[in-house]
Amino acid sequence: MEIYYLWSTFKSILNTKYIALQYTEDSNIYYLFAYDNNILYKCEIYKNIDFLSNEITHDWQADKLDFETNYKSKANKSDILRDKEGKQILRAESRPINSTTVFTCIGDDTDIGNGKEIFWDFSNDDDLISVPSGSDYKRKHIEFRFCLD
Repeated sequence: MEIYYLWSTFKSILNTKYIALQYTEDSNIYYLFAYDNNILYKCEIYKNIDFLSNEITHDWQADKLDFETNYKSKANKSDILRDKEGKQILRAESRPINSTTVFTCIGDDTDIGNGKEIFWDFSNDDDLISVPSGSDYKRKHIEFRFCLD
């Protein structure tokens, strides 16, 4: 399905759906498009309105300036993340790109990874806490923290 919009609506769709902007151009027109699954959104922005024979009722100059200033340099990039070898990157986590979740079994203190170590050593009496009466097991209390940066 193809849907045509004026620039103001088209850029709102780009910003709301976070879809990649693509464009081609000739001497008079920018041809903008963006895919969202099976929907193709399209828009045209006139670079030069002198060739038009109709009366102009839309502010094409403002659209052109907005596109060239705020969107053109970010356009025509792949909407699929790829590594340096061209392989598609798939992420199954909510972390931002270039970050990940790592389980290290060590907390943080003033720096990442130099805090209290988390391990199960019940051969000593370090960090012991009282256990319910009649129990035949040990229980330890370990406090650790994580840096945000």
